Amino acid sequence: MNISTGKKPRAQKVVLYGPEGIGKTSLAAQFPDPLFIDTEGGTACYDVKRADPSPTSWAMLMGYVDEVARGGVGCSTLVIDTADWAERLCMAKVLADKGWKGIEDAPYGRGYKYVVEEFGRLLDRLSDVAEAGVNVVVTAHARVKRCDQPDEFGTYDRWQLKLQDTPNASNASMLKEWADMLLFLNYQTEVVKDENGKAKGTGGKRTMYTTHAPAWDAKNRHGLPEKLPLGYEGIAACIPDMRGAGTPSKRPAPEPPVKLKFTEVEPDAQEPAADSAAPVSGIDRGAYPEHMGPLLDLMEASGASEADVTSYVEAQGWYPKGTPLGNYEAGAVGWLVANWATVGKDIPTPIK
Repeated sequence: MNISTGKKPRAQKVVLYGPEGIGKTSLAAQFPDPLFIDTEGGTACYDVKRADPSPTSWAMLMGYVDEVARGGVGCSTLVIDTADWAERLCMAKVLADKGWKGIEDAPYGRGYKYVVEEFGRLLDRLSDVAEAGVNVVVTAHARVKRCDQPDEFGTYDRWQLKLQDTPNASNASMLKEWADMLLFLNYQTEVVKDENGKAKGTGGKRTMYTTHAPAWDAKNRHGLPEKLPLGYEGIAACIPDMRGAGTPSKRPAPEPPVKLKFTEVEPDAQEPAADSAAPVSGIDRGAYPEHMGPLLDLMEASGASEADVTSYVEAQGWYPKGTPLGNYEAGAVGWLVANWATVGKDIPTPIK
């Protein structure tokens, strides 16, 4: 028996779900060198690689996945867009095999169990793809469903995957368990009251939710903030490119860092001027984790202090107030580095 320690890089299995039009396909297109298996025809307007023609049967879909798993296709990410349309191909396959006109024709209500068993075979094949070093992204639509928790009084609405979901047969539950990262994409809306006390929704900022909440399911294994602006930069540090992109990624390059304007303080005339080669912010690098190096470089170049950065992050609601900069995980640091040119624009008081 061999024993190893430390983190082990491996391809990630990611599920992106949310309401229609939120940007699931756009986000998936920013992963390293993606290849799309387009089950619903939603990639026509995107400059991406896709399996052509789009699968029209379950066997065709499984054949495409197998070809990627065998290494017959050069890509770093395989995208199934979307899971709920793939489920329709799965159901059609079960009906054809059993000779049923509808899934309700199955005796003893076992029709959906056959669908779940067949859908599980797809997830097994996608796991083979990940084992081969290719990231797997599965997109899915979301729907609002009434929820009745056994340990709580009353019911409430929550967002759920738009997949077969019954107590005895659930593709939704199986897909959530399969994923390393389950991200819920939605519009962040705030409810305010006008002068007459009438409530109305405002805002609409597109947001990624990374952890579970009563109103949705989400998870990640990388210590990401509870919510991030919808964009690849926030999760880029969590997604490896195990094969090396055979084709340049479609994600845009981050804007070059710019020097932010900070309040200048005149040096005390009685004290010697600071060495011009010394860091403006006097950052003690030994006090921070190694993954924060790129962010510390930008902070030193622009004279930003820890308080400047944490104030910005707290204003976005990504970390609780008082969270030290050194506690920021790799995903949050990656987003700050990629968006350094524009940090501070979304808060009332500019960084100073």
